[in-house]
Amino acid sequence: MKYFLSLLNYIESKKHRVNRKSINYKKSLSIAIVYYYESEIKQKFVNKFLNNLKKDNKNIDLYPIIEFTNAENRYLYTFKTKDLNFWGKWKSNNANNLIYQPYDYLIYIDLNLNEEIKNILIRSLAKCRIGFKNEKKLFDLIIKSKNEFDFEYRLDELVKYLKMIK
Repeated sequence: MKYFLSLLNYIESKKHRVNRKSINYKKSLSIAIVYYYESEIKQKFVNKFLNNLKKDNKNIDLYPIIEFTNAENRYLYTFKTKDLNFWGKWKSNNANNLIYQPYDYLIYIDLNLNEEIKNILIRSLAKCRIGFKNEKKLFDLIIKSKNEFDFEYRLDELVKYLKMIK
């Protein structure tokens, strides 16, 4: 299925055209944050990041991807990568909401980039997709940090660069 999904993603990236016009951070209203839920420690860093953005009066939706834990009921927009069917369509309403909601910014805060995440990024209607992986076809803004494996540092750098968008 992984090979077939990469082929579907390639075809989708060629035909899927979205007018991506980034707007000034101060004027932005909606932000989606996508990440893999792995532990409470990581979630605390995400919550700190979320609070930094909420100080700027942004409407922020968290989309944690839950794979092996039973944290589904704690977060409003959880979904699993197994919700993606053979034809590259999502069965999860939360994943479809993420794709079809025209967010001002869609931020993927993890470093691992699998085919399911690529599918979301390719099909997303977000105006600006931000990430840390050097994938120019998937991200409109790529942030590199000196200490990219330090999750907290990476999120602090992300806040700094987000506020610079004019």
